[in-house]
Amino acid sequence: MIIRAGMNIYPQDIENAIKTDDRVFEAMAYGKKDKNVGEKIILEVVGKELSVAEVFKICRAKLPSFQYPDSIKIVSKLEHTASGKIVRKRNVNA
Repeated sequence: MIIRAGMNIYPQDIENAIKTDDRVFEAMAYGKKDKNVGEKIILEVVGKELSVAEVFKICRAKLPSFQYPDSIKIVSKLEHTASGKIVRKRNVNA
């Protein structure tokens, strides 16, 4: 769970909403510690022909404003465990 400005935000809610777009193959949301708001939301996305601006547009269409990511990274792949689950980052330091 990500706690931002007193709001409990579940990364899976963000990931599921983003993955409804056909261009998004995988997504991982996690919190990054921030002294002002508690945690900022970071979203890593693996997709086809996507820019950061397009991912922000998807977020605005699919998510309530309190779940908007503070930062989006387009990556070529996400790290997986031996069983195929995404290795989730937790409470990354600033």
